Amino acid sequence: MQLYIVCGASSEIAKAYFTALKNHIRCGHIVTISRGEFTATFDETANNEISHQHFKTDYSDKSLSGIAKELASGHYDLTQLMIFNGLLHDPEHVPERKLEQISEQHFINSMQTNALLPIRCVALFSTLLKPQVATVICALSARVGSISDNKLGGWYSYRASKAALNMLFKSAAIELSRRYKKMPLCVISPRYHRYAIIKAVSG
Repeated sequence: MQLYIVCGASSEIAKAYFTALKNHIRCGHIVTISRGEFTATFDETANNEISHQHFKTDYSDKSLSGIAKELASGHYDLTQLMIFNGLLHDPEHVPERKLEQISEQHFINSMQTNALLPIRCVALFSTLLKPQVATVICALSARVGSISDNKLGGWYSYRASKAALNMLFKSAAIELSRRYKKMPLCVISPRYHRYAIIKAVSG
């Protein structure tokens, strides 16, 4: 059975993707992963060939590897790994407009959430990859992570973390393409998320 994993499932864009996915596919097992409960509606009676399973996690290596091991025992073919985790600001920090607003802790938090966490998800769930199965792996980036497109400045932590994500996925794409010839990895800008949903689902 085809397996679809949605990380960071509590975000609104992840919920929208979940809805689009379950309405698009005819069969498969959809796994959602987030720190809390998953609130998007899912009626398995409407299509008994599509199943849904949710995992609560603290996103530690132990937790994510445990989820991967449980899924590995299900004899699934990983079709998609969609990573929606991201951080723009928090109650104590807003996107920086001036150099003086750069905070060490906010910068570290941005890097951990926007860059390190997505590539860790790729690394830990790569145990589910199979040479004969075409798998799409995507993470949400942002246009402001582009160095050449930066015309306004500011947003130091967010821009830097998304630029780091782009480079991490570029390196991962090169490495995994050597092992798995059917392995497209991509980074999606939220500005184009409607197109990205259609393209990712259609493979």
